[in-house]
Amino acid sequence: MAKGSIDLRDISNVMPENGNDSSTFLVTVSSGRTFVLQADSVLDMNDWISVITAAVEEASVLGGKPKSITDTNHQRVAKKQADNLIKHGWMKKKGDVVKNWKKRYFVLSMVSDTCAQLKYFVSPDTTLAKGVIDISSIMELTCEPGSCTIELVTQNRTFYCKAESDFVAQDWYTKLYSSQL
Repeated sequence: MAKGSIDLRDISNVMPENGNDSSTFLVTVSSGRTFVLQADSVLDMNDWISVITAAVEEASVLGGKPKSITDTNHQRVAKKQADNLIKHGWMKKKGDVVKNWKKRYFVLSMVSDTCAQLKYFVSPDTTLAKGVIDISSIMELTCEPGSCTIELVTQNRTFYCKAESDFVAQDWYTKLYSSQL
């Protein structure tokens, strides 16, 4: 029996608990209150964060009409992970030489049991990646709430990626962070 509920329209942030390698994650609502939630595993935590983030985004697109989170959504996320795909979608990437922002299609996937890669493309229809970031080469990963920007620091370069919303940026951050473990 449910002891309470969180209205999707009130959620302002969903992310893993900082500095914690467990399956604890935080849900912050517009009033400033933060709920600390515990999943059964890190994989389940990532599923929950993805599903909550997607539902919040859909609620905002539908004019604030909340969508219920169902087992079907959870199964869809789990199937994507089973196919080695962790996350994919559009973000803007800041150029290394020419410092303008270009829209790129990003794909985060596991290439082996212990190695993940972030590839970026001109579009989802192209097969030749414009670039590949080996997740194990990331020395520092940051995403300041409210900035929509993720900073990935490697030995050779710092990458800046900007998502369309803070929710999307936090979801990318969560997936990238979890892929490093």
